[in-house]
Amino acid sequence: MPSHRHDRERANGDVFGWSLTNLGDLDSDGVPDMAVGANRDDDGIGDAGEVYVLFLNTDGTVRSHQKINDTEGNFTATSFIDRFGSSVDSLGDLDGDGVQ
Repeated sequence: MPSHRHDRERANGDVFGWSLTNLGDLDSDGVPDMAVGANRDDDGIGDAGEVYVLFLNTDGTVRSHQKINDTEGNFTATSFIDRFGSSVDSLGDLDGDGVQ
């Protein structure tokens, strides 16, 4: 997978890119998608962390993304200095359709 260009919005100590994983083709477009951790994000709570799900184009650029943290993505389980996103991993084929 090509490297992702640094996002200036994440340049304030969020540590975007701390963890990375291939998630397989989540959106069934034939292109693998990925998760990227930013374990010191502080949107809402100091250093609670966040994970980005990046939906990629065939050339490796980001088509769209879903941010998951205490303020977005219906995830509210983080606390001060939880560092959500320190580690990310694929869960494999959850629905048994042969696509990971």
